[in-house]
Amino acid sequence: MPSAEHHPTSVRVVARLEQLDSFLQRYRSFTRQRERSRFETFSSGFARLATGLADIRRRAAEVERRTAPRFNIFRVLDRERREVTTHSRFLAHLLDPTACHGQGGLFLEKFLRSPPIELGETASMAAIWYVQPEKVTSFGNIDLVISCPRLRSCVVIENKIYAGDQPGQLARYYTWLKRHSLYELARSRLIYLTPGGGEPSSDSPTYTLDGEVFGEARDYVHCMSYRRHIRDWLTECLDHLEADVIAGVLRQYLASIDAL
Repeated sequence: MPSAEHHPTSVRVVARLEQLDSFLQRYRSFTRQRERSRFETFSSGFARLATGLADIRRRAAEVERRTAPRFNIFRVLDRERREVTTHSRFLAHLLDPTACHGQGGLFLEKFLRSPPIELGETASMAAIWYVQPEKVTSFGNIDLVISCPRLRSCVVIENKIYAGDQPGQLARYYTWLKRHSLYELARSRLIYLTPGGGEPSSDSPTYTLDGEVFGEARDYVHCMSYRRHIRDWLTECLDHLEADVIAGVLRQYLASIDAL
């Protein structure tokens, strides 16, 4: 009787197991080779991509060094949204013909002739204009006052950048302007300056003074927008500037206006 190890069936089973084991070994070897090949392909592609990205980064760094496109002095100093210490003072400096920007009456003349101020021939640069930020009056502190007593003209600007209206504020400024002996209402303007140029909200107390609503003040106020009117005014001035340093600052300020 043949032993189990020499039984034909057992021999066939062993042979098949050996074949299966050989197949599995070859499959594992093939799989490892495929994985190695895919990894090498990926590594090669990634290396090329990394090289390309490094080149892009180098070029971007060169552009950054030459032009500093992200630099904005107003943003760096965290001054973009400070209406009095930044915007009122900066606008006052530009509007002052005697200021160190060296452009004389360029900014002021174009400002007085631009909408919604449009003083026309009243905006004569032959007369002396005074520019006063944070002007203290008995009717409250006004953000910006531009005046020319000789021409009996005055521009009062209430500067609002995400700040609430104070009770009776525009009513008080209107009263100050109306009662002032040096100015005429027809030759003057009361400006409500905001980022978007909107009017005070319907429930705003800014026209109410001592319980009385000043309807005539509401009719007299002109709304002005940073994003439209101030931008248009400064963009026009840019075309006439001779000092590159001032033009650079103006472009940064325009970018700050866009962020309001």
